[in-house]
Amino acid sequence: MFQIAPGAKIDDGYLDLVYVGPVSRSRILALLPRLVKGSHFSAPEVTHARVTSIRLSAAGPVPSHLDGEIQPLGTKFHIDILPRALAIL
Repeated sequence: MFQIAPGAKIDDGYLDLVYVGPVSRSRILALLPRLVKGSHFSAPEVTHARVTSIRLSAAGPVPSHLDGEIQPLGTKFHIDILPRALAIL
């Protein structure tokens, strides 16, 4: 239903990173229709970058999911894209 990264491709060797700066609840509600349509990249709070690696650090433990599976709470995350590591038919 949501078009979070509408131009993302599964086989291009990049992770489409989309993040939103601090926003109020009312602003979140205002952005939701744009998120459904995939037109949220032009909002000033939304940043989009195509990356091959990212390191994230949190001040305290945060929940995370990996391919839909709940992971233990963590404070440091390192994600690398490994081009052509998995053959997809």
